[in-house]
Order: sequence, then structure tokens, then C-alpha cells
Amino acid sequence: MRVCLWNIHGAVITKLETHEHLLDLFQHVDVVALTETHHFSGDTFAVLSGFCCFDVAKPVTPQGVVQNHSGGIAVLVRETWANNTTIWNTARDGTRIWLRLGNAFQRRLFLCIVYATPQGSPYADNSLFEHICQEVGEAMNLGDVLLVGDFNARTSINIDFIDCS
Repeated sequence: MRVCLWNIHGAVITKLETHEHLLDLFQHVDVVALTETHHFSGDTFAVLSGFCCFDVAKPVTPQGVVQNHSGGIAVLVRETWANNTTIWNTARDGTRIWLRLGNAFQRRLFLCIVYATPQGSPYADNSLFEHICQEVGEAMNLGDVLLVGDFNARTSINIDFIDCS
């Protein structure tokens, strides 16, 4: 299985099929995960021919306000895989979607696509990684796990690895 992830920052949500260079890339992958789609609940997401779409719309704050200019995840799964693909879990805050892909592997594959809002954002979830760890543990009891996404993990001048010295 070949997976591609791209933070589209709302760029091509309605005109995905008009970008020939993307179509060339996508013809070689089985799953296209798109983050920051900027789509709202009820929006029609542009689906590529030969793919099925699983998505999570932009989250709404507890006050009912829709967050602007960020969020949204869409996962385009090639039709040959889509028949055995279901949504296993989604986060209420729109930061992740879990897909269960079955029967083509020895064990089921649980694919999690994550969009972590930047630190300091009013929509940031300080317990995001705790939730992910819990969900990974649950999924590992049921099959194999693949975790991909935009973790907004810019480290600037800090190290981007665990220093064991």
C-alpha cells in the first residue's frame, strides 16, 4: 500500500481534478491523505475518479463558532481498497480520523491521519498526544497501526530528536 500525505492549506479542495501534476502523482498511490482542507460539515469534497472519500470537517468550538482558515481532513482511498475500508474512529475536535482497512493484510491495518493545530492556537488540544497514544494502544490490540499526519512539529532552534546522552 502506498500512502501520500499533503497539507493543502485549502488550496485545491474544489478543483482537485484540474491539477494534472497531482493526478500524475496520485495515480501511483492507494491512499491520499489531505490535511487543512478547510471544508465544513456538509461541504462536498472533490473526489478523484477511482477514489472514495472519508473525511472530517473543520471543528466547531463549544460556543458554536467554526474555526477559520485551518483544519479539516480528507482521505481519498483507491476504490480497490475502499470496499474493505471503514471509519474506525474520529476525534470530535477534527484533529484525526482513523480508518480500518481489512482483509488485504494478514492483520487489519488501522490508519490514523492527524492534523495537530499549532501550539498557541486557541483550538490547540494540549492532550492531543495523550489521546493518540490511547487510541494507538486500542488499535494495536486489533491490528497493525500506521500513523501519519501534519503534527506542526517545527522545532526551530530546539533539537528534533530524543537526546539519550
